[in-house]
Amino acid sequence: GMIKRFRAGNAIALIDTGHDFMVTSVRELTPGHIFTTAEAGLVRYSDDDGKTWQDRSAGIEYGVAANAVVLAEDEVAFTLQKGDRVLLYRGAPSSGNWRKIAEFPLVFATWTGLPGAQPELFHHQGTLVLTLPSRKLAVISLADESSELRDPPGSIAMAKLSADGVLRCS
Repeated sequence: GMIKRFRAGNAIALIDTGHDFMVTSVRELTPGHIFTTAEAGLVRYSDDDGKTWQDRSAGIEYGVAANAVVLAEDEVAFTLQKGDRVLLYRGAPSSGNWRKIAEFPLVFATWTGLPGAQPELFHHQGTLVLTLPSRKLAVISLADESSELRDPPGSIAMAKLSADGVLRCS
C-alpha cells in the first residue's frame, strides 16, 4: 500500500509500505517513526521515515487491522475486525510485541444500527472508547485493561472526540 504524506511547505510525498494490501491507518509516533495497519492483519513499522519497513504482524490474527491510535512514544492500540468480532490490540511498534486486551461482538443492530457503520477507536487520558455497529460503546481503561460495554440511546454512524474528551455521536 501507498501512503500520501502532506507537510506544509512541501510537495506531497508518496511512501511505499512494501505490500499490496489496502492501508487502513497511518500514525507517526515521533518524527521518522511510522506505524501502519492494513488488510490481512498486516501491521508495519518504519524507523527511518518510510525508507524501509519491518513486518510487525506476528501474533496478530487474520482480519482487517485498523483504527490505530497513539498511546505513547512507542505504544499504540488498534482494532482487528475478524468475522463477527472486533479485537483490540495494544503494544510497541518498534518490537512488535502485541497483547490482545479486549474482544467485542461485531454485530449489526437491526432496528437501531446503520448499514456500513464501522468501528472507530478513540484515546483520551488513559481511556479507549470503541464505537461498535451494534450502537454500543466499549470503554476500556488502559490502567488495568478492564472494559465495559455501554448502550447509549439511538444509533452511532459517526463519532468524534473533542480535545476536552467529549464524544459526539451522530
